[in-house]
Amino acid sequence: MARDTLEVVDFLGWTDKRQLHVVGVSMGGMIAQELALLVPDRIASLSLISTAARIVNTVGFVENLRSRINMFLPRAIDIQLANLKVRLFSKPWLEEPDRDGGFPTNGDRFAAQELKKRSDTEGFTRTGFICQAIAAGWHHKSAEQLNALGDAVGRDRIQVMHGTVDNMLINRQYHMVRFWRMN
Repeated sequence: MARDTLEVVDFLGWTDKRQLHVVGVSMGGMIAQELALLVPDRIASLSLISTAARIVNTVGFVENLRSRINMFLPRAIDIQLANLKVRLFSKPWLEEPDRDGGFPTNGDRFAAQELKKRSDTEGFTRTGFICQAIAAGWHHKSAEQLNALGDAVGRDRIQVMHGTVDNMLINRQYHMVRFWRMN
């Protein structure tokens, strides 16, 4: 996907040094890392949000296996949405009133947006979901690659952000932050 992104960027003529401001969230952050490794001299800034250099198992083998299997088991949509909400957002935020006023709570707004996304049966397919899970699971940036990325792009051009409550990628996943701070 990074190569696809690069093809689009090249087609648009965005080929100058330090011209690209790249922002990637979750799997998009993984793609952004790959893009930055492909053309580091073209990156003006790199923002990696709620992502990881690699997925690290932070629970035991059985719990990890159970979690992975549960991702693919069919469940009623209300159960799927309830589970997804608490994996992505903190309970206090989910319960806050929706600032735009269209829904009672932030959690309700998220559920409505997720239902709308899933109703697009061409854009949101089971195959696409499985492929995304596999791609995220296989994404791996070594310490050497992170070092090369920091050197080539410039550590002062890289920003890594994550929430304090993230049950999808827990804070221990953010070894790239610690790595870039130490080097």
